[in-house]
Amino acid sequence: MWLTYVNRKIPIMRYFILAVAVIAMAGCRNFNWAPTDALEKVSTTPPNTVEAPVFAPAGGSYNATQNVTLTTSTPGATICYRNDGTNADCDNATATCFAGSTTYVGSINVPATITLNAMACKATMNNSVVATAVYTIDSTAPVISATAPAPGAYVTNTQVSYTLSESCGTGSITWTRTSGSPDPGSPRVQALVGAELTAGTHSAITLTNNPALVSGTVYDIAFNCTDAAGNAATTVTAAGVTFDNVAPVISGVAPITGSFRTNTQVSYALSEDCQTGTITWTRTGGAADGASPHAQTLVGLELTQGTKTNLTLANNPALVSGTIYTIDFNCQDFAGQNATTVTSTGVTFDNVAPIISGVAPLDSAFVSTTQVSYDLTEVCATASITWTRTGGSADPSSPHVQALTAGEMTAITHTNITITNNPTLIDGAVYQLDFNCTDSAGNVATTITRTNVTYDPSAVVISGVSPASSAFRNTTQVSYTLSENCASGNVTWTRTGGNPDPGSPRVQALTGTELNAGTKTNITLTNNPPLVDGAVYSVQFNCTDFAANASTPITVTNVTYDFTAPTITGTAPATGAFRNNNLVSFTYSENCASASITWTRTGGAADASSPHVQSVTGSDLNAGAHNGIIIANNPTLADGAVYTMAYACSDAAGNAATVISNTGITFDYTAPTVSISNLVNNSPLNTNKVLGSATDNLAGAITIEVQVDGGLFNAATGTPSWNFMLPTGAATWVNNTTHSIGARATDLAGNMSAVVTISVRKGNNHDVNGDGFPDLAIGGPNAPTTSTGKAYVFHGSSTGVIAATAIAANTVISGQAINDNFGRQLILADFNGDGFGDLAVSAIDNSASFGRVYVYNGSAAGLAAGASNFVAGTNAPSRVISGTSAEQLGSGLIAGNANNDGYADLIIGAVLNATQRGRFYAHFGGAGGVAAASSVTGQGEAVTAPRFSCSMALGDFNGDGNPDLAVGSEGHSTSAGRAYIYYGSAGTITGSLASFALSIYTGTASNFFGGSMAAGDLNGDGVTDLVVGGYGVTTNTGNIRVFYGVNGAGITLSGGAVPNATYTGEAANHYFATNMTIADTNADTFGDLIVGAHGSTVMSGRAYLFMGQAPNFPGGSATLATVRFLGDGGGFYQFGRAVAVTDINGDGRPDIFVGANFYNNPTYNGRVYGFFFPHAGPTFGATSRDNEITGSSAEEFGLSIGK
Repeated sequence: MWLTYVNRKIPIMRYFILAVAVIAMAGCRNFNWAPTDALEKVSTTPPNTVEAPVFAPAGGSYNATQNVTLTTSTPGATICYRNDGTNADCDNATATCFAGSTTYVGSINVPATITLNAMACKATMNNSVVATAVYTIDSTAPVISATAPAPGAYVTNTQVSYTLSESCGTGSITWTRTSGSPDPGSPRVQALVGAELTAGTHSAITLTNNPALVSGTVYDIAFNCTDAAGNAATTVTAAGVTFDNVAPVISGVAPITGSFRTNTQVSYALSEDCQTGTITWTRTGGAADGASPHAQTLVGLELTQGTKTNLTLANNPALVSGTIYTIDFNCQDFAGQNATTVTSTGVTFDNVAPIISGVAPLDSAFVSTTQVSYDLTEVCATASITWTRTGGSADPSSPHVQALTAGEMTAITHTNITITNNPTLIDGAVYQLDFNCTDSAGNVATTITRTNVTYDPSAVVISGVSPASSAFRNTTQVSYTLSENCASGNVTWTRTGGNPDPGSPRVQALTGTELNAGTKTNITLTNNPPLVDGAVYSVQFNCTDFAANASTPITVTNVTYDFTAPTITGTAPATGAFRNNNLVSFTYSENCASASITWTRTGGAADASSPHVQSVTGSDLNAGAHNGIIIANNPTLADGAVYTMAYACSDAAGNAATVISNTGITFDYTAPTVSISNLVNNSPLNTNKVLGSATDNLAGAITIEVQVDGGLFNAATGTPSWNFMLPTGAATWVNNTTHSIGARATDLAGNMSAVVTISVRKGNNHDVNGDGFPDLAIGGPNAPTTSTGKAYVFHGSSTGVIAATAIAANTVISGQAINDNFGRQLILADFNGDGFGDLAVSAIDNSASFGRVYVYNGSAAGLAAGASNFVAGTNAPSRVISGTSAEQLGSGLIAGNANNDGYADLIIGAVLNATQRGRFYAHFGGAGGVAAASSVTGQGEAVTAPRFSCSMALGDFNGDGNPDLAVGSEGHSTSAGRAYIYYGSAGTITGSLASFALSIYTGTASNFFGGSMAAGDLNGDGVTDLVVGGYGVTTNTGNIRVFYGVNGAGITLSGGAVPNATYTGEAANHYFATNMTIADTNADTFGDLIVGAHGSTVMSGRAYLFMGQAPNFPGGSATLATVRFLGDGGGFYQFGRAVAVTDINGDGRPDIFVGANFYNNPTYNGRVYGFFFPHAGPTFGATSRDNEITGSSAEEFGLSIGK
């Protein structure tokens, strides 16, 4: 809108300038002007500007279609409009509407909600401002639904609920009284405000304008609403709604508390009508009422407002006479409000007269007291008993009318009571007794009368009784004296000890003259008791006169009737027993007056004091079982002596028991001894069976038990020589773990030896027949001159290998085909966890150098179920693994726990894989033996002929508990050689290309570094160390490099790392480090290194033993070895071509075996030498061997020895 302003403080000239400026700007479209504080509005349209259009009717909400006209006060102006919500626009040059705007020519029909924008224009004048009008067309009335309270409802508050289909402009809820309590404020029209007018559901709300209703008033509630367009909703009315916020009141109830009633009538007053109500009679005492509580529902007029007097309910309860009730009055009004319960307690319902019964004394009774008995069916209000003399001694005070007191009038059985108002009767008088009672309702009981009752309070006296206390008797005769005649009497024998008497107590009635006054001496009663022999009794004498006066009982105690000699049973030690203590057991059938136990030596160690006659004393003489006791007079017996034990006893009557004798009882107080024979402390463990023996000072079976790792002791097999199988299956111990083994022996007398405990370190199981002696596997790969090859297994024994020639081996396996080179590599380990060592043998040239590996399971009979001579592939090998292409599968072969599950795993090398690139395959063991497929594999680097996997070793080089794998690659970098370490994780090794190994060490040209390797703990720090050989160093002098494992860090082979120690062979062409192995040969916890040098002394060969030590090896010449084993002097035997360690003689210390595969050159039979512990130094000739096994012609026996 254009505004013109005048500043009253500005001079006329300044006003003129302002006006000109305004006129100059009037031609600009959408120009806006607003007043300021200094300006005052004086007109609405600037000069030369068209007046804005005017809408008729004006914008707003309507409930019907509108016809809208547009006008402007400027004559001749054109009006343009738009109905799409955008501004209309007009060209003031031509007075025509711009595109999109419509020229107004007549009224505009508006049937629905719309926004109209209009502008007026005229040539030579400025356009008007845009005028806007919004029309809302709403012809639908709002709907009110889901109202509450419902018609006819009773409510305790003013909350309402309703749902509006749309928001309302105005609305109200009106409460109009229609009945009930007066409400001067009715009708109460309550306007809805704020959120109460919005569309949607309003549940249980209290209005802002909340009505003040009157309790007890009945209202019609009308809900009204009109929307913004003036559409009024249909009124919704809830008729007959009662507003009641006052709970009903119950008053004036009867029966009242503590009253007695003969009927079920009730009285009460209600302050208002009740919807529901009950009167409940609940039994609290008196007679039983199985139907209690009686909850009686009020019906009809019983629920109406007002007083009900002596009303018999429509639902009248069936009460039980004599029962005491609590009566609860309850009521709930129609608004759900509960009245406060009104309770009357202790209300007795009684419509039956009391009955007296069960009275005593009886007619013609004799009584010694004034006690009476009677039953009352209910409580009496008054009662009495009257004693009237009718004969006998005179009684001047008769009759005695004695009132009963409260407790004596209760509705119970009163038995033998002395009433509070007790009469003073005359001894010897005869009376009539009358019993009377009246209840609280005035009902009088029928009088009960007893006649001819004699009162006599004097008791009989008994004296002069026999037998006496603590007597032993063999008859049942008795003696006694009575002061007067008795009506009844008895003598009672009650068992108090000794033998059981099922008939006890034996109450023997006196009869005839036995009841008369006077003395009775040593009489046998007419009713004589059948007493039990050996039983102990108390004997009691009793008598009662005719007035029921009981004599004072006379009792004698501990009278024993004994006609039978005692018996002795349950004696121990039993005949033939072994005992390490003097505990005895026996059972006496009765108490003994005297007893003894006699030990008489009959054999074994001498006993000059025999026989030992020892008296039994004190409580040990008592009848019953005496188990595991040492008698007071305990004898000193001879260790190792054999005795007869005799038990004797005599009872108090002098009856002697039959003597019980137990013979051949050995007393042994010396513990046995036990030893472990095939293992010593810190032994490497290469068998799964522990062997041992036990000794005792006496002949007889000894029980041996074995404990592993501090657990429970379990029985070993055999005695005195014994054996025990260590855990198998999934429980098999993991390689290189340390375990304790304890043994103890127990002899027949229960003496237990001290526990002998050793510590062992788990290694591969070499014991194929499970006899506790590790076994030896040797290859002859060239046998029989055609390179078919053979493998030999020799069982260990206490003297080592018994066979002197290969063909005498316990098991001989031949290759399948010519040029197989069967036996080129061998390994012994328990792949299936059954406790027996299994044999893996490679035939590296099988199928044109594809290579093949055979696995045979061990058993109690040895390999292949005990077969002694067979061809590879027959006799059911547990697994046959064949190579692919010409890879020479089996050119490397090691075993150990690669995945820490206790089952030995087989790792196979194939040096010719992928044109001598080389590869290893890890086949995991399990309950089914070696897996057919490899679980992990690794391949050499892509260089010329690296011969990866020519040597391998397993160990934990970083001490993290996970197995790590070291792999040699002797041909890498023009035979410089290289070594790799794959660090395990999560309990298993991981493999891939050799270039991905975590540690790599490279030798120098022609070193053949990695041609051999061994792993073990050389410095005793608990972490595996690695030794790598390079037999080509310095013109085949050869050397070994020692790398110590570091806990948490492992072994660093890369980055120019320096070995911890290096040993070099003695001279050129010695080929030092052709083969090597590590084992603790002297059980000092340090791994010892055995190295072969088959070229020494013109190929005679040597082997070297470097004893492990802390902290580290110093390095230097091979001459520094602790022991040097010298080959035979014949020359060119290649002694040292193979080295291995196993405890072949089972003395707990590994033995060293050295192969000379060219022995007997030029026939090359081959020979293996065994050297038992201890290994004397500094040199040890081959001729000083402990075992010697010679192969057949040209087979190169000893080229390989299983490790």
